[in-house]
Amino acid sequence: MTEEQVKQIKKILKTDLKEFLKIMKENELYQMRVEDEDKILGVSLNCYFTRKDVTQEFNEKVDKCLEKIDKLEDMKSHMVGRFYVGTNKDGELYKSGEKIEKGQVVGFIETMNIRHDIKANSDCEIINILVDNGKVVEYGQPVMQYKIN
Repeated sequence: MTEEQVKQIKKILKTDLKEFLKIMKENELYQMRVEDEDKILGVSLNCYFTRKDVTQEFNEKVDKCLEKIDKLEDMKSHMVGRFYVGTNKDGELYKSGEKIEKGQVVGFIETMNIRHDIKANSDCEIINILVDNGKVVEYGQPVMQYKIN
């Protein structure tokens, strides 16, 4: 990376990060990404987010977002195998924001050509799908994050 590119990135972060956080604050977003022809900027408020990167005026909103994130629960793999995301009533793969009912199959682990369903323990909303469809997972590895309704 050239010195000029580093300067451009620092400039973008000083101006665009504040704008991103304002928009995220107004719309209560966990993550946001914007692309144009000369730059890509994305911000994600997750458990790795550091407060020192945020000016004081946004601390309250960041705290609120972090509080919401703290309430997220992990849906974990109960065995080693390939993880597959479940499908909704329309036959489409589940995605973030979908509401799930207790007992509904949200995905499955395939091991030795045998399917082992992962069911929701309560009514919930999928927040993040952490593993790509068809990827190998380990026992206890989080595959989705959800919040209880």
